[in-house]
Amino acid sequence: MGGVQTSFEERVEKRAPSKALTVLRIDGILILLSKRGQRGRLGVVLRTGWPFCILAALAFVLSACGVFGVASSIDDIGLTTALNADYCPVDEVTTFPVDRAFYCSVQVSNLRAGSTVTSRWYFGEQFIEEINYEVQSGGFGCVGFELATPNHWPKGGYRVEVYLDGHLERSATFAVS
Repeated sequence: MGGVQTSFEERVEKRAPSKALTVLRIDGILILLSKRGQRGRLGVVLRTGWPFCILAALAFVLSACGVFGVASSIDDIGLTTALNADYCPVDEVTTFPVDRAFYCSVQVSNLRAGSTVTSRWYFGEQFIEEINYEVQSGGFGCVGFELATPNHWPKGGYRVEVYLDGHLERSATFAVS
């Protein structure tokens, strides 16, 4: 590929009159400022060469794959006497009777399929049980947990911790009286 190589500024100057286009170079980045029409609107074009194009394309591909997507999160936790059809709480409580099941609901955002939401239940510092839920399809909504006993719960303080893929996200304390 022979021929004379021209700078980017020279190629821009051939395409547009200099009165309509201003070329600035700041730290190796070319910024083209162009006035369009009677209103004097300003347009900005950045050019940094092939490395920038490659990085921009890579960022686009990775974001489409969810690498730079919004992180999965557990946004809220609630203790309740029952769960509705969507596993969201029907009410909010901090005290349960000795003969009722415990229900915990967490509001989740941007969950990915294959993620695991785990609840760990404690009476004081004594571990009671762990319940795991593997997410089948991603999205947002509520994940609900139920902990029941065939007998009566001992009176006292309890705690539930909720983990997302092994990381503690939320906890709530409650009592049985």
